[in-house]
Amino acid sequence: MAKIAGLRIEVSSDAVVAILNSPEVAGDLARRGAAIQGALPTDGGEEWGSSQFTTDRANVTVYTMNKAAKLAAAEDLALIRALDAGR
Repeated sequence: MAKIAGLRIEVSSDAVVAILNSPEVAGDLARRGAAIQGALPTDGGEEWGSSQFTTDRANVTVYTMNKAAKLAAAEDLALIRALDAGR
């Protein structure tokens, strides 16, 4: 419950959970994950993967799949630099 300039808003936890688990949110996260993965370098033999799963909400993870990708992520901050592609 929040109070903003005399306006009272009550948030239903069940509604928030339903939104976080909706197909629309899962689809948007999948699009963002694919965009981030597509922005990652592959010219040095780097291999990147992604997975989509649901726990208490929809999730997408982009990860390294080989040593070259791990080095690019650690030394060149490749994963961090690619985050803007997912916006």
